[in-house]
Amino acid sequence: MSRCQYLKEKLYIDELTKLKSRRALIESTEKEAFNSLILIDIDNFSNLNQLFGSEVGDEYLIEFSKILKETKKYLKKSISLYRIGADEFAITLRENCFETQLLANKIYNFITSKKICINNEEFDVDITLVYASFPHPLRKAILTLQEAKDNHINILSYNDIKDTNKEKEFFQIKQMLKTAIHNDQIIPYAHPIVNEAKEVIKYELLMRIETEDKVIPPYFLDFA
Repeated sequence: MSRCQYLKEKLYIDELTKLKSRRALIESTEKEAFNSLILIDIDNFSNLNQLFGSEVGDEYLIEFSKILKETKKYLKKSISLYRIGADEFAITLRENCFETQLLANKIYNFITSKKICINNEEFDVDITLVYASFPHPLRKAILTLQEAKDNHINILSYNDIKDTNKEKEFFQIKQMLKTAIHNDQIIPYAHPIVNEAKEVIKYELLMRIETEDKVIPPYFLDFA
């Protein structure tokens, strides 16, 4: 393998699962090489990783990627598979929104019917599955996944999100932060944490944004 081929594989292929990478998905999105995107998040994967260790966690991800490949054979469709985060996977399809809805349910039922066995330990396969279409399918899918997780919904379409202001709010906050960073308007604030004896035992670092006429108090971002 030439150095060029090696670097291309490192960039476009996930090293652990051998699925396509996030970079490959982004480029495919830019080329509009598909019509619909399904985003899959493995539920409670961080708990599994903490309880059984990263080696078992990695093996679980490898076995999960094999299930995705089985799904491709089961559907008999021209789909592409990606690993785009620690426990997040994506499927791209050429089908339209209505067809994707039918396939999403088939994919969810097929995947969650499986078990993963590692070192004589059997694990369930629990996922959250969301789907979206152009324009900006990945951005929409990420927002939909947040909504699904917040409301404990197993399958959700971007078109079914009730809070239509969520995307608008996301970009308003993003723009506010960019402006604050550019204008050096972010003020660090050390909030003391005290024990029962009212003694300061540590500090929680928060950020405030100072605008022309007021200081925006600290609050937590759901999109972080």
